[in-house]
Amino acid sequence: MEEKIIYDGHIHIGVNRPMDPAKFLADSARAGIGGGLVLSPPPVGLPDAHGVDIPAKERMIMTRDFCEACGKTFFPCFWIDPIEKDAVSQVKLARQMGMRALKVICSHHAPSAGLPVYQEAAKYDLPILFHSGILWDGMESGKYNRPCEFECLQEVYGIRFALAHIAWPWTDECVALFGKLQNGCRNYGRKVDFFIDASPGTPDIYRKQVFRNFAFLGYDLTDRLISGIDSNIHNYNWEWGKYMLEFDRKMFADLNEEFRNFNGYLALESFRGSERPDLNRLFENSIHKNLLRFIGEKV
Repeated sequence: MEEKIIYDGHIHIGVNRPMDPAKFLADSARAGIGGGLVLSPPPVGLPDAHGVDIPAKERMIMTRDFCEACGKTFFPCFWIDPIEKDAVSQVKLARQMGMRALKVICSHHAPSAGLPVYQEAAKYDLPILFHSGILWDGMESGKYNRPCEFECLQEVYGIRFALAHIAWPWTDECVALFGKLQNGCRNYGRKVDFFIDASPGTPDIYRKQVFRNFAFLGYDLTDRLISGIDSNIHNYNWEWGKYMLEFDRKMFADLNEEFRNFNGYLALESFRGSERPDLNRLFENSIHKNLLRFIGEKV
């Protein structure tokens, strides 16, 4: 039987740092990682850019070329600033240049300011990975990154998106938004495909409780959870990657046992008379199939 590839859905490229595919592949392999989503360097307006202005097309090319040098299991993602004047045209260019997703951090604007870009992304079937939750950026940016700020995405018919870091510290709000958008699709004609990116951010002590909340409310993440490490290509933290994979594996196994043995009332009607999701399978999908689902691959 062919061994399944473990995917890391959150890998950064920094600015003005060496790009060595061989070193990165060796480091990521030590964590057991064989593929993933590689995020381009950021646009100049964001703190992560440190004032370095790399044109959009150049950032796409360097990310695409790096992924190609790493093999067919690493996928390029373009980091876009949706309020740049030419942002809408950058979406079409990103598709033409082989980008498989877009990355957005709302560090200096509300998510709703980027709706024309998100609509263009949906048109070209480009999923969007949004940062959500607190930002360690030295700026007053948290107010833009609370999950309820992303309610506006229900206005974009056909959008596929993920909120990263489970929106810590607003994890309960993230759970509620997931339920709201599911309800909007069932009852109000919305069409959104909402994924959760489980990469840290979220400290260990919060992780088990937030996934317990998803499960016991009846929100099935089996095909909608993406595992990520949130490291970078230049100095991939394989020790942290191994730790997080084993932490989550055990956490979901423990939750699955608790979930199966629970005889009380489950909050949502969706579980009445139906089979409960297997949280061990949820974990396996999060590290194997779900990133491929997110970027539109057939699995």
